[in-house]
Amino acid sequence: TGEAFFSLYPNPATDGVLIQFNGEIPLSGIKAEITNLNGHIIKKAILHPDDLRIPTTDLKPGIYIVSIVLNEKVFSRKLIIR
Repeated sequence: TGEAFFSLYPNPATDGVLIQFNGEIPLSGIKAEITNLNGHIIKKAILHPDDLRIPTTDLKPGIYIVSIVLNEKVFSRKLIIR
């Protein structure tokens, strides 16, 4: 299911968050977006299987949504920045 597709570690995070896929890691074209709770895109990243970390030092403390776009599907998880 979409809920179990990936997780975030550590969460809460301070300087970066690692995307952990629960199963097979996609080979390429992993698009990630971090949005605030108002839906505004704060950060975009293209992830590669050998580097699934997103730096978060530029994010203010608060609650964000991390969305992974893969094969036209969107999977989302809540991220807390301290």
